[in-house]
Amino acid sequence: MLPCLSKQLKPKYPIKDTLKRRQNTQNKYFKSNSNLKPLKVNLHVWFRKLPKEPWIRGKIVNIGPKPRTYTICAENGKMYGRNRFFIREDKSNKFCENVRIPEDIYSSEEQETVEMPDNNQQDIVVLSNNAQPTSRFGRKLTQLKRYGFE
Repeated sequence: MLPCLSKQLKPKYPIKDTLKRRQNTQNKYFKSNSNLKPLKVNLHVWFRKLPKEPWIRGKIVNIGPKPRTYTICAENGKMYGRNRFFIREDKSNKFCENVRIPEDIYSSEEQETVEMPDNNQQDIVVLSNNAQPTSRFGRKLTQLKRYGFE
């Protein structure tokens, strides 16, 4: 050990003030975050592989060893470990089971017939498979890609 003066061992910059200010800021943001509801095993969820990617449908298989982590089985069979921040509960099957989703509308292969009553005649409108679906205002509808519908 080399001999030195005790004042040489003291820091030259005010580290305590900076550290205290940083801890106060961190504590302020930590207190303001909200706790997310814990999820159960075998619950259908939406999750993200990466922060900017679209949501993917999956099912919780296991609750992880760390707090707020879950093991999810995706629809393609792959297993993912995700934090609670990247998981959202799938509420689509809770209330209605016979609801048409965009997948059903766009993948229907049969022709639909719509009868429109007129004063003395009945016109039958036939929509072919290749017809682009339109809104009631005439805009063409496109399929959503953000929730894994492709």
